[in-house]
Amino acid sequence: MKTNRIYLVAVCLVAVCLVAASLACVVPVSGSVLPITPTTAPTATRLIQPTNTATRQAVVTATRSLNVRERAGNDQRVIGVLFSGETVDLTGECDHGWAQISWKDDIAWVNARYLSDNKCKEE
Repeated sequence: MKTNRIYLVAVCLVAVCLVAASLACVVPVSGSVLPITPTTAPTATRLIQPTNTATRQAVVTATRSLNVRERAGNDQRVIGVLFSGETVDLTGECDHGWAQISWKDDIAWVNARYLSDNKCKEE
C-alpha cells in the first residue's frame, strides 16, 4: 500500500512538471523587452607570433609507409602512419636519427631516414 502511494505521488509530480513546462512555452511575457547595447566598442586584439619558430616541412620518402610513434625509437608505440609523398611539419627537434613532427594537434616522432632532407638524418 505504501509503495502505491509513493508511485502515485511520483506520477503526480511528473504530471505537474509537464504541465508547468508546457505553460511556460505558451504564456506571453508582459512588459517591454529592452535591446542589449554594448557599453564599449569592441577592439581588435593583435596576436604576436613568435619569430624564431619557422616551420620546416619534409616529404615522406619511405617506399610504402612510415610509422608515426609516440616517442623516438623503434620500440615505441605506433600512433599512426604516413604514406610515401605525404608532407609533414617538422618541429626542429631531433633524437638520435628521429625527427619530431606536428601530428594531430600534438607532436610525434618518425624515423628521419625516411624523410626528405632534414637535419635529423645527420645525427
